Amino acid sequence: LCLLAGYLFLCLISYNQADPSFNRATADEIQNFGGHTGALLADLSLQLLGLASALLVLVPLVWGIKLLRGQRISFLWLRFTLLIT
Repeated sequence: LCLLAGYLFLCLISYNQADPSFNRATADEIQNFGGHTGALLADLSLQLLGLASALLVLVPLVWGIKLLRGQRISFLWLRFTLLIT
């Protein structure tokens, strides 16, 4: 979870609106640190969630840290479902 959160963080901070995405085709070089997939993920999450896409980084990061420390995440299935909706 921590690695996924780190990857999403890099994709979001290196977002460039000139990168190719679902609604933009370009032959320019991709500037996103996550490559083509990172550009698509960043564009999609920012279009759908805006600044709330930071929760897609923070929540899994906190969960991953709790799991690494040996703590239990109660009702993980419910929390994950509510995060998505």
